[in-house]
Amino acid sequence: MRMRIFNDNRDCSKDIRCFSVSFDISGEKTNHIICKDVFEFNVMSDRVLPRDASASGEGEVDGRYNCTGYIIRNDNMDYLDNY
Repeated sequence: MRMRIFNDNRDCSKDIRCFSVSFDISGEKTNHIICKDVFEFNVMSDRVLPRDASASGEGEVDGRYNCTGYIIRNDNMDYLDNY
């Protein structure tokens, strides 16, 4: 497994992420595809959230951010059937 930290925001607060963390669960074995083997989280000043397109984490998997929240909410990766 590999972990990457992205410090792409200097305005850290309760509503704006301080940085994001990406986990690649396959390490160096594949092409590192987000929502298949790469999952991302936002680190806020007071909590850690799945990196979703919206703050609530609701929505369909869009091929970039909603998959981490989807897995946590639904305890599965069924979205891969349509991915």
